Amino acid sequence: MWRLLWMVLIVSGCDATRTASPEPARNSNGTPQTFPPAAPDVPGRMIVLDYDDFGPQAMAHELLGLDCYSFGDCCCSEPDDEFDVRVVVHDGASEAAARARYPTGPDRGDYRIIDVAAARRFVDAQLADLATWPPEDRLPALEATLRATRERLARVGSPP
Repeated sequence: MWRLLWMVLIVSGCDATRTASPEPARNSNGTPQTFPPAAPDVPGRMIVLDYDDFGPQAMAHELLGLDCYSFGDCCCSEPDDEFDVRVVVHDGASEAAARARYPTGPDRGDYRIIDVAAARRFVDAQLADLATWPPEDRLPALEATLRATRERLARVGSPP
């Protein structure tokens, strides 16, 4: 009888030996490469962007710090390591609310909390700098990313 029940469960896709969800991939320092989705944006007050929306680390570190977790050892990362660093841009009056809504920690994620005015100044400065480059050295994909970020920043707080 048990053998028949077991076969029915397996055939019907109810294999009791399966795990509910796979473990996330891990970096060389043991931290997860991804975290669960962030809490939804708060329209007009807070948005969540990716670290890369502010350009590569060589550019964005000035505003956001390094593109590795603030709670992990990032001095010795390996080429396959990936860090799911998110940036919460808030309207200035709600920094405490942003920190409460998007807490940082090894089991929650890494959120960099940035005021919208600072984010706009940074993106505008990077776009202005890129505009001075000779045409043959221009980086159209980077410029497009920064322009898209600037568009999203326009939806937070009052416009400049």
